[in-house]
Formats: sequence, structure tokens, C-alpha cells
Amino acid sequence: MFSSVGWGEVLVLIVVGIIVVGPERLPRLITDLKALLLAARTAIANARQELDQDFGEDFEEFRKPLSQLNSVRQMGARGFITKTLLDDDDSFLTDLESSAKDVTGAVRGTSAQISGRTPKNPPRPTEVAAKQEEGEEERVELPQQDEVGQSRDWGATGNYDDTM
Repeated sequence: MFSSVGWGEVLVLIVVGIIVVGPERLPRLITDLKALLLAARTAIANARQELDQDFGEDFEEFRKPLSQLNSVRQMGARGFITKTLLDDDDSFLTDLESSAKDVTGAVRGTSAQISGRTPKNPPRPTEVAAKQEEGEEERVELPQQDEVGQSRDWGATGNYDDTM
């Protein structure tokens, strides 16, 4: 009922209560308010109990669909789809998740292999600039090109040259 009321708001209510009611009458007001809330809660519980006794079987017809509706409201989209379309059989989703994890692991393993082929000490930009001045062109070979048997020359300028 008061789950959305924070401590800051309670503190503001106490300060306003002290200012409006006064510090001498505030404890009495709080006990009266507490008794009023307790009496209201008891009256509601008694009314619910009497209704259950008088119309218990009739309300059971309405209570079951309402509880099912409430459970559908609480589940997410994935749960609703699996319940509706697959009769709560979500085994294909777990298989799909495990396949995705396998693919992710394979991709990470492949990237580790590719990164293993890169040189440990790549040329510094000053070395590349010196080679450009001397007229030497550096060829960049990619691991995938070795497998295919096709080589492309990127040249020292970094521009693609497919004249080979």
C-alpha cells in the first residue's frame, strides 16, 4: 500500500505534522491514525472472509481465469510465446542458446589463431616512412589470402591495387 513512500517523504510528513499539529499533540495523532488503519485492515479482511463463505464456489469460477490472466501478465514475452505456441516446451530455446555459445567460442578461437599470425613486433611508422622514401613497397598478406591462393597488393600508400 505504501511501498512507494520513501524515507524522505516520511520525514517531510513528520516535519509538517510537527508544524501543523504541534509537538505535544503529534504522538496522540499518530496512535489514532495507527488504530484507524488497523481497524480498516481488519474490516476489509472480515468482509473478504464473509464473501468467501457466502459466494466461495461461485467466485472460484472467476478466480481461476483471473489468476491465469495474472500469471500471463507477470511472465515475459519469451515465456508467453513458449506457453502459447509450444505448450511450455522451451527445449529448442536452450538448444539455440547452446549453439550460439558454441559459435561464439569458435569465432573467438579463430580470432585467436589469426591474432597468432600477426607479427610480434610490427613495423613502426617511421620504418614504413623510410621504406616509402626508398621506393620499397610493402606487401600485406592476410591469412585468408594464403588459404585462397590470392594475393592483393595494398602498396605502401595503403591504397588497394588489383593490377596483379
